[in-house]
Amino acid sequence: SLAVCFYTESFKKSKVGLKSIQGGIVLGLVNTGCTFCMLKALGKMSTGLFYPLYNIGIVIVASLVGVFFFKEKLKLTTVACILTAACGIMLLYNTGSGTTLSLVGTVLVIVSALSYALYLVGVNSRRIAGIATLTVTFYVLCTGTALFAGKIAVAGELTLPTKWYMWLDALALAAIP
Repeated sequence: SLAVCFYTESFKKSKVGLKSIQGGIVLGLVNTGCTFCMLKALGKMSTGLFYPLYNIGIVIVASLVGVFFFKEKLKLTTVACILTAACGIMLLYNTGSGTTLSLVGTVLVIVSALSYALYLVGVNSRRIAGIATLTVTFYVLCTGTALFAGKIAVAGELTLPTKWYMWLDALALAAIP
C-alpha cells in the first residue's frame, strides 16, 4: 500500500509540508492505537461479541463527540437505536454457559472504538481537509508501519502465516486496505 501511494501521480504532485507530515503522524498514531487495541481485544473475547461491541462503541463515541464538541442535538431515534443495539449485544452475550465478559477485552474494545472515532473526526477536520487524501494516507501508513516494526524489534516476536492461503489473506489485506 505504501508503494502504491508513493508511486501514484497525485502523490507526486502533492506538496510535502510540515502540516501534512504532522497530520499524517498524529492520525497514524491514532489509527495504529485503534488497530493494536482491536487485535488485543480479539484475543480476549469471541469475535461474535467483539464486532457488535466495537461497532456500537463507534456509534456511541461519535454521537458523544458530536454532542459535546460540536453542540449537536442527540435525536430520540439515535438514542433508541443505541439502546436497541445494546439490548441486542446483551442477548448475544447471554449464552447460558456461565462465561463472564472479559473486563480487559471490553476496555480494549472501548479504547479501540474511541480511537477510530477520533481518527474519523481527525480525517474530517479543517486542518486535514486541505491536504490530499493520498498524502495523508501515505503518512498514516508510514507511521503505522514504523510503530509495528518497532514493536516487533523490541518484543522480538513475529508470527508468520503457516499456510499458503494465509499468505494470500495477508496480501489481500495489504492490497485492499
